[in-house]
Formats: sequence, structure tokens, C-alpha cells
Amino acid sequence: MAAVMSEVINNELLIAAVERRRSLWLASDRLHKNKNVKAALWREVAEDVLPGAPESVDLVQKRWKSLRDKFRRLYTARELGRKSGAGADDIEPTDFVWAHYEQLLFLRDTMVTRP
Repeated sequence: MAAVMSEVINNELLIAAVERRRSLWLASDRLHKNKNVKAALWREVAEDVLPGAPESVDLVQKRWKSLRDKFRRLYTARELGRKSGAGADDIEPTDFVWAHYEQLLFLRDTMVTRP
């Protein structure tokens, strides 16, 4: 059942739902550390993404983590490529093509690249 439900999660809808709830992704938000608020926000996101499926909160959170982690890997690789002095010829544009990359750019300020 869970595998079937995870396949029907609309990633674009999930990303938009999380983006509207800054407390879920912005550490500097004053409610970010409030577990009760975040739990309520995740329930809202789950209801937006998979209406009528109260058990979907964990699935939605796992999918979000997967999307965020992939974005972080691509974003970090792109930034490190720029900082290392790699020329335009060294980085293939297709290396960073991913359907959700542009939609997740709101997370770029939360990505801390280490020296």
C-alpha cells in the first residue's frame, strides 16, 4: 500500500506545498524549531498532496527529503564547479538538468557549501 501511494505523490505539488510553509525549510524562521507547528504543517502538506490519506505524512516527508537531497547534491556540484575555476567547457549543462531543479531554487540560500 505504501509503495503504491508513494508512486502517486505529485512532486511539483509537494514542492509548492512545502515552499508555502517556510517553517518547514527555513532554519531562521521563528517557528522552525517548534515540533508541534512543524507536525501540523506536515499534516497540511500531506493533505494537500494526498487528500484523504492521513497515514501519508511519513511518505510525504520521505519524498521531500529525497527531493531536497538530490537538489543539494546538484546545487553543491554546480557551485563547487564554479569555485574550482572549472571553465564552461568542463561542466556539461546536462550534468545539472533535473525536472525539479528550477522549482527548488528557493532552497539555495539554505545550502551552505563548505570551503
